[in-house]
Amino acid sequence: MKYLLIILIIFGFTNCYSQFASIGQYKDSINGFAINIPVGWRYGVNKSYPDLQLLAYRSPVDTSDQPHENFNINIFKKENSSLNREYEKFINAQKSTNDFNLKEADSIVIHGQLFKWIIETHKNEVNAEPMNNYVFLTYKSGKTYILTFAAYSKSFQKYRQLFYQIANTLIL
Repeated sequence: MKYLLIILIIFGFTNCYSQFASIGQYKDSINGFAINIPVGWRYGVNKSYPDLQLLAYRSPVDTSDQPHENFNINIFKKENSSLNREYEKFINAQKSTNDFNLKEADSIVIHGQLFKWIIETHKNEVNAEPMNNYVFLTYKSGKTYILTFAAYSKSFQKYRQLFYQIANTLIL
C-alpha cells in the first residue's frame, strides 16, 4: 500500500509538471477572460485592432518552419442581444468572405458557458491558400466573444485537437 501511494504521488507530480510544461494560462483582467496558450507560442495584442483582445501564434521550430497556426479573441459590446442573434449575424458576415464554405457546426458548454462553434474553409486573402478556421462564439453580459483558430487547410487536422483543447480552457 505504501508503494502504491508513492507511485501515485510521483505520477501526480509528473502528470502535473508535463501539463504545465506544455501550456501556460493567459489572464486578461481588464476584459475578464483567461485562456491557456501553448508554451513557446508568441502572444500579445495589436493596437491597430481594438476589438482583438489577444493574438497567439505558433513559433517556428527551426529556420525552415514557417508557422501559420494561430488564434485570437475578439470581444464586441452588443447590448440586448443573444447567442442565437450574434451567431446568425456572424454566419451571414462570413458568407460574404472569400470562398466561405461551412464544414461543421455544433454547440458546446465550456466552463458553464454555451458556445456555438463552426469549422469553415476559405481562401487566404494574401496568397489564396486554402485556410480552415475553427471558431467558437458566445454571448455573455452584453458582449459577444469570438475565439478563432486558423491554419492552412493542409495542416489543420494536425492542430485541430490542440485548438479544441485550448478552446476548452477559455474562462469568461
